[in-house]
Amino acid sequence: MSNDLIFAMGAPGSRWSGILRTIQMYHKCINTSDDRKDRQYDRHGWDKHNEKFRLYGWHRGAYFGPSHEHGQGFDDIRSNYTKESFLEEIKKPFDNWDGVKIIKSHWFAYNIDVLKEWFPDSKMIAVRYGDVYDMFAWWHFVGGWEIPYPHYDWYDNNKRMFEQIQKETDLIESAFDMKQNRSMAEINSMLGIDPAIRSVDEMVKLDNKFEANPAHDQSLERHLESFDRISARLYIGII
Repeated sequence: MSNDLIFAMGAPGSRWSGILRTIQMYHKCINTSDDRKDRQYDRHGWDKHNEKFRLYGWHRGAYFGPSHEHGQGFDDIRSNYTKESFLEEIKKPFDNWDGVKIIKSHWFAYNIDVLKEWFPDSKMIAVRYGDVYDMFAWWHFVGGWEIPYPHYDWYDNNKRMFEQIQKETDLIESAFDMKQNRSMAEINSMLGIDPAIRSVDEMVKLDNKFEANPAHDQSLERHLESFDRISARLYIGII
């Protein structure tokens, strides 16, 4: 069965990691057993709007693709894998295979047709932030070539990075109906996942970005409102 898989994609700088992490953190049904200290990254930067330092970026769990621990041949899945060997590859970073797994790779944008063919019961989600210039700029803002995880060696240099962001965006746009302001309820329905939400205490245990701050409202309602603010600035598509 493959109805417990969600294949996620977005070009570098698409801010896909933040939206995917909130889906992982909020929903009890999502498997986060691929979380590991060496598979995470945040950038501490200045927030001009609120005049304070805060964490930008939100890389958590396994990312697949060239130069990574897993998914070396994901730039051309059909040439490098069978359905069976691909499935074995995506299982490797997880401690268990329970629940719904979100499998993340920039390179899925080049392989949408084969994923549809091999896993017709699975869902795919794509994320875009603004246009190619916005994504290129955001990727550099959150660390660019200095980001230790995930890895960007395949993109080689700024010129190629810009070109590939454009290519990946074009491929995603041709396959997905990308829209802003998708609500949590709409995304739940489109992904076909159990809408049950973790408590804030459970979220705090899973990720340091949810650590309680006495100055902030830590209610579940506030967290759900935060999700809506994040989704409002992004284009999200699900097939």
